[in-house]
Amino acid sequence: MIIGKSFGIGVLAASIVLLASFTVQASEPPLNEEEAKLVDLVHQIQSEVGLQPAPVDTQLCEGAGNYIDDLQKNGDVGTSWTAVQEITVNGVTCRGLLFVDSQGATAQAAFDYWMSSSYTGAIIVKQGPYKDYDTIGVAVAHEYALMVFA
Repeated sequence: MIIGKSFGIGVLAASIVLLASFTVQASEPPLNEEEAKLVDLVHQIQSEVGLQPAPVDTQLCEGAGNYIDDLQKNGDVGTSWTAVQEITVNGVTCRGLLFVDSQGATAQAAFDYWMSSSYTGAIIVKQGPYKDYDTIGVAVAHEYALMVFA
């Protein structure tokens, strides 16, 4: 009987460790303050129109951050995209919206810019030609704010 109880405790302990590992994997990606604000703004408008907020994907966030870092390193400030662009981030082909402000991008300015256009605003609330995305990734750094969706 003692062997059976020990085995049961071992299985319970293994189950707790396994559950904890799944919990860690499902956690939100590390976001800076502006990125967290951008996610909050996007999720808020999605909820207001009756949608489930799109989950934030760690791989897409990392890829978006790398994309912005490359733009910064290459000195390519450029301009905000007025249409969705197809880009590859961390090996995933996705669509992206880029906001550029030479004084430094903020979540609120990027969100307001995207929502001021019926085209890009529709994408955020999953309407129009790019409504079938499952996850988003965001990055806000330097002069750039980038939202990607796949």
